[in-house]
Amino acid sequence: MTRTRKMRNLLFLGSVTFSGIAMVLLFIGLAASSAATGVQNQVWIDEFDNLTLSSRWSWINEDPTHWSLTARPGFLRITTQDTWPPNNILVQDIPVGDFEIQTRVLFTPTQFSQQAGMVVYEDDSNWIGLNHLYFFTGEEVHFLRVVEGAIVENIRYTSTLDTDMHFRVVRHSTVYTGYVSLDGTNWVLLGALAGDSIQPSKIGLWVRHFSTTEEASADFDFFKVIDNSFHLFLPVTVRDE
Repeated sequence: MTRTRKMRNLLFLGSVTFSGIAMVLLFIGLAASSAATGVQNQVWIDEFDNLTLSSRWSWINEDPTHWSLTARPGFLRITTQDTWPPNNILVQDIPVGDFEIQTRVLFTPTQFSQQAGMVVYEDDSNWIGLNHLYFFTGEEVHFLRVVEGAIVENIRYTSTLDTDMHFRVVRHSTVYTGYVSLDGTNWVLLGALAGDSIQPSKIGLWVRHFSTTEEASADFDFFKVIDNSFHLFLPVTVRDE
């Protein structure tokens, strides 16, 4: 008798025999673009509409006095603090393969170093950030890579900024590409950063300021994860001997 079953999320190729049954197990995990394969990517979005955060989230250095889901209903508000490492880094596990993350943030930085944005995070000394900030004489967007506490790449954008900004980071292999938009539809390419020198395990949102700068609140409308990895479903044949 032969039976065919579908298996998912498979990781290795092997053969196991027990009790007179030979099972051939084909375990495959692939990362590829849905455009090339026709496989639909997995999309997860948190629109911060609930009174509690999704269980996917966790805080690094949480200070509950400086974040809220009720101060502006439908938004997550995080208020900057003069701390390093930053307080209230909101993170979740990073996808295994290629991915894309997006957010919309309402933020009005008016003093040096006030900043808010997204982070791809290994630890406090190794990360990639896409931030809206006030930098010396005005507002900018910085897309930067930090390794062992030092900025090794920083792409600065100063054109057409607003208090309502959309951010997008796409990872393909070990390359991270950053984008900004005023409407979430028409994207401006910032550039690409090499990410092979860091080993990130988290993605998420953060804010901060330093020196004598006053606090500023950032309101995040949503956080979206598009997992561009896919799980290939193959039939597995089990034969009774």
